[in-house]
Amino acid sequence: MRMRYTADRLFRPFRNGRLRCTRPANFSKAASTLAGRLAQTFGLAIETGIEELTHAFPTPQDLLALDCPIEDTLGPLGISASKSKTILTLAKALKEGELSFHFNSEPHMVTAKLLDISGIGPWTAQYLSMRCLGWTDAFPYTDYGIKKALAPRTEQEILELADKWRPWRSYAAINIWNSL
Repeated sequence: MRMRYTADRLFRPFRNGRLRCTRPANFSKAASTLAGRLAQTFGLAIETGIEELTHAFPTPQDLLALDCPIEDTLGPLGISASKSKTILTLAKALKEGELSFHFNSEPHMVTAKLLDISGIGPWTAQYLSMRCLGWTDAFPYTDYGIKKALAPRTEQEILELADKWRPWRSYAAINIWNSL
């Protein structure tokens, strides 16, 4: 099952992937700041009539075209060397077709491929499968908010509980986040 096509899905999957890779644990505002810096520095300037929306997010090709080492380029924006390398690896995988966020992609396979990328863990892989693929059964069980809301359960107990919500675990995750 897949989620309906929503306005959120109109954002480029690479932007979602890069944003999740740079996301400091549990700090969405910090991740948004980093994403804004990246877009403003390497994205295409656009005219939208919306004061806060001035640049399109850079494509994988934009970042792959940079001349110097990625960590030297993204470091001044506040992105760590390890996260910079993860972003570069994700960009290469998307450009070379090793990874695809097309709506008809097989979520289990995409999730497994994401986990093969150094710097991408279960949370990011599940989140990207949920947001970029529209997979209704993704469940980022390692998420701080989910753990907090379902405390004092262990990760294993959370997974067992979430198993009852199949194939709609993504909706459960969103509801849990909205409850916080």
